[in-house]
Amino acid sequence: MGPALAAEHPERFGSAVLLGTGVLPGYRWHALARAWRTPLLGELSMAATTRAGFRLLLSRGNPRGLPRAFVERMYDDFDRHTRRAVLDLYRSVPDVAAAGERLAAALRPLDRPALVLWGRHDPYLPAALADRQRDAFPHADIRVLQRSGHWAFVDDPQTVTAAIKQFLARHADAHTDPTPRPRIAAELQAARHATTGTPPISTPQGEPSHGAPEPSSTSRPSSIPAHPACGTPALGCSFAGPGNLVLAPTILLAAAPANVARRQRRQRGRADAATAIGVMQQRRWLASESLIRSGASDV
Repeated sequence: MGPALAAEHPERFGSAVLLGTGVLPGYRWHALARAWRTPLLGELSMAATTRAGFRLLLSRGNPRGLPRAFVERMYDDFDRHTRRAVLDLYRSVPDVAAAGERLAAALRPLDRPALVLWGRHDPYLPAALADRQRDAFPHADIRVLQRSGHWAFVDDPQTVTAAIKQFLARHADAHTDPTPRPRIAAELQAARHATTGTPPISTPQGEPSHGAPEPSSTSRPSSIPAHPACGTPALGCSFAGPGNLVLAPTILLAAAPANVARRQRRQRGRADAATAIGVMQQRRWLASESLIRSGASDV
């Protein structure tokens, strides 16, 4: 989604930071993805996913390990609605590799600066895909993190943060192309329609659109809870300053309305409980003071 937006709006796209994701020419579905794409088997695998099994799954391909709080939060957000959305997503993309080829061909002529950070042990998106990012960004700065997995920004935040800061400092004023390219989005939609039967979405001007809102130069689009190629993680898409696109996989699917509502109810419940406890403690203190004063007067 992020690369498609960048290809369609080169006038707003100056540079890219790719954290274990990007355009994926040559990609092949991993084992878990193949299960999710299979009717009934995908539903059974989702229904059978327990908290303990989820922890075990995320321990694979992460030599450093992931913080317990991070894993627990991911499972909390992996509710019934999110699991259904993951199945729908994986079954909606017939050929990730072909889509990657088209995106690479659209982005290559722009030759934008790009920083690519990839975990050596990523079990979903093999580290070999890091070099394939040069199909879209010929002069990309590619760094493979030897002890990281799929979530390098979690298991090695210091290295990732330092690299991104340095890159953005160098390319904060990266040039952009003033020519919009809606044709790219139209071609991608046409290809998707040809393979899945999904009709393209038309804009008021009659141009087919991929359905995503046009990013404002002063706004930061929220995370997109969808990634067709890297397991449960979704594709996070944000703009770090004018024209700087940052893409990262994440499994914190709190953007789903059901998850947001559930979390808000939980937070309100905690606040109400804290208030009730405070009131009870205050009443006990007042009662104690009353008893003390009553005893003193009797003496």
